[in-house]
Amino acid sequence: MGTRDSDANAQDPLARMMCHSGTFREMAKLVKSAAEELCSGRLVACHEGGYAPAYVPWCALAIMETFADIETSYRDPALESIARWPGQGLQPHQADVVAKAASLVQNIIATTP
Repeated sequence: MGTRDSDANAQDPLARMMCHSGTFREMAKLVKSAAEELCSGRLVACHEGGYAPAYVPWCALAIMETFADIETSYRDPALESIARWPGQGLQPHQADVVAKAASLVQNIIATTP
C-alpha cells in the first residue's frame, strides 16, 4: 500500500485540489486500515511533489502521525481556514464516483481468496 503526499493540498499552486492536513490524515487512516486488512499492516509511503513549501509539512505530519499512531502537539495553523473555503463539501457527481469506486473495491474483496 502507499500514499502520495501534498500535490493535492489546498495551497499547491498547480493542483489546488482543496485538501487540507485533515484530509491527508483521513486518507492515511483509510490507507492504514486497508494495509491492516489486506497485507498484514505492511505499508510503504514516499513523499514527492508539493509546491507549497509552507503547507506541505502540515500534510506530511498528518500522514506520519496517523501511520505511527501518535499525535503531537503541533497544530496546522491553516486547517480551520481551509476547511471553511467554499466547495469543500462533496459534490453530487463526486459522491457518485466515490460510491462506484467503493462498490468495485467491495467486489474485489468479495472475490479475493
